[in-house]
Amino acid sequence: MSGVSMMDLPNFPKKSPEDAVDSLRNDLLSGDIERARVAAAFVRSSYDVRDQYRRNGLSLVIGIDGQMQEVDPDSPLLPDLSSLVPIVKRLFPLPAEEEPPGM
Repeated sequence: MSGVSMMDLPNFPKKSPEDAVDSLRNDLLSGDIERARVAAAFVRSSYDVRDQYRRNGLSLVIGIDGQMQEVDPDSPLLPDLSSLVPIVKRLFPLPAEEEPPGM
């Protein structure tokens, strides 16, 4: 088998959901337009994916402490990004019909 395996990947420090939200907030408010755009896209896509999975009765598969787990789209194990929504909407407004549901 060739290519990158899971064993070849670097060990990143574990982050809590709160750390993830803080990191995204820092990116949004960094003054670096590209970092802010990427963070805003992440927030919007998170809402969109969770909505699609919720509507279709599917679970998300995520890595938690190195283990793959199925979780509900509304699981408290996932970061609560709601505090970032006003920042995203202020920095990168979209027409209401283009906003992901729940934002």
